[in-house]
Amino acid sequence: MQKSYSRLLLLLISLLTLWRGGFALVQVWEFLRLGWQLEGQIKDCRVSELSASKYALEATCLYQFGNKEWSTTLLLPPPYFPNRYAAEEAKALQPERIALWIDPNKPSHIAFARTFPWLPCLYGGVCIGVWLYFIYIIQVSAGGERRAASRGFLAKPFPRSFLKRGKANLDE
Repeated sequence: MQKSYSRLLLLLISLLTLWRGGFALVQVWEFLRLGWQLEGQIKDCRVSELSASKYALEATCLYQFGNKEWSTTLLLPPPYFPNRYAAEEAKALQPERIALWIDPNKPSHIAFARTFPWLPCLYGGVCIGVWLYFIYIIQVSAGGERRAASRGFLAKPFPRSFLKRGKANLDE
């Protein structure tokens, strides 16, 4: 019965690790593929409703890459606005030119900001650490301390009397 629980928990931790690690890898790939920065021109700016109390500015950007002119529509980066009136007021303050990050292999893929995804990488690393620790626990509980030590998991098995009444017998 306990073996099936540990297998189920291992499966859940493995799926979580694959999900978070895969998400982090996709974010890093997105970061790395945006290799060039160029200047674009904001042609048309309009207010876009994200939710009932969240409004953003959506802009059509023109930029040149490889002797060709490209046009795309993107949401401008934050700040977002609590109502349509505030967004309309901010629309008048938008600059005409803006820095864009572009994928040189696919010029239609652009972004306003290029920041490294530290948080997804941290979450993925923590999940991998928990997964490795769980594999270690399964190895120790399934095969005993000696087999785990012979495989390099433990240099020396922990004395069994260590947790008894808070006193350790280091002679064992």
